[in-house]
Amino acid sequence: PYWFHYIPYKVRIWICAVLMVLCLFVVAWGKSAYVKLLGVSLAAFQGGIGEASLLAMASLYDAQKCLAGWSSGTGFAGIFGYVWSIIFAQLL
Repeated sequence: PYWFHYIPYKVRIWICAVLMVLCLFVVAWGKSAYVKLLGVSLAAFQGGIGEASLLAMASLYDAQKCLAGWSSGTGFAGIFGYVWSIIFAQLL
């Protein structure tokens, strides 16, 4: 949006943190599937704000190192999550 750059990064990160905590509470303690889907939508909203904010913040630092770290982290997260689920499926 055209107004998003007026919000400081510190406020954006706090908004992301609050949205993630709300998401976890709503999904964990929600009674119906619709309420739990609201929690999932909060997580999606938080992910969008967080990714846009942190990638924009990367322009303030060495862009090549920041984007290389970000891209390797997202790639490793997929592999690690898959292996993590296999380990727990075998142990439990």
